[in-house]
Amino acid sequence: MVTLQKVGNGKYDILFVDVYKEIISAIGDGGNVTLLRRGKTDATFVHSYPGKIVELYTFWVDTEGQPKYDLVQSKGGDSMQIHKSAIMVGTCGTINFKLID
Repeated sequence: MVTLQKVGNGKYDILFVDVYKEIISAIGDGGNVTLLRRGKTDATFVHSYPGKIVELYTFWVDTEGQPKYDLVQSKGGDSMQIHKSAIMVGTCGTINFKLID
């Protein structure tokens, strides 16, 4: 489960559920969330923990009008025990692109 949350003017956070079923804030956990690009029906954010993790979250509406998101993830670096890369695609609830700067 993933939620994009606007936390201020041009500032965002990504909330996700971890393996223990706890809600984690990307910012509260030491990460950075930045809007990379925005179209009329899509927006991409980068979430990073410097030296460890880079994630690209894209929220978009497909040609049938269904809201979706995809996640491209790369974890590694000297402070990580294993290297992991993943690509995930899922459906999501309503996306209000007007709330994104």
